[in-house]
Parts: sequence; structure tokens; C-alpha cells
Amino acid sequence: MEDILLLSCLARKDTLTLCSHAFVSAEADVNLLEHGGHSPLIMASQEGHTDVVQAFVSAGADVNLQEHEGHSFVIMSIQEGHTDVVKVDYW
Repeated sequence: MEDILLLSCLARKDTLTLCSHAFVSAEADVNLLEHGGHSPLIMASQEGHTDVVQAFVSAGADVNLQEHEGHSFVIMSIQEGHTDVVKVDYW
């Protein structure tokens, strides 16, 4: 529970350095879902934080994970107008 709260908070902010530190120090599971069904990767993509999205993917975030309505981080970032997030090759 604490991991998802920490990662959710970091995903909503453009906090690449803090995210990287959290991955290493907490060995956090970057694929946890918060109560709304969003992963930290999806949250960061919704906010348009490309560097943070890349950090989550590098830390093992599942790029195929979908939120409760079936949308991936790619769809969520496009819906929010953050097309720069999806221009990076994550695969």
C-alpha cells in the first residue's frame, strides 16, 4: 500500500530524481494499481512527464498494463494531449 501511494504521488509530479531514488531504495513494485485502477506509468503519462514515464519503463513497468476501463498509458497520454509521451520508443 505504501509503495503505490509513494509512486502515485511521484508520478503526478515531474520528479524524475525522486522516482529513481524510490525505485532503488524501496525496491517498489512499479506495476501496482491505485484505487482507481491506474498504475504509476499511466498517471505519469496522463501528466505528460516523459522523463518519469521513461524511468518507470526502465524500472520494469508493464507497458501493456491497462487501467480499469481498458486504456493503456499510450491511450491515456493521447487523451490528455501529451503526444510527446508516445513519441518515445518504449518497446
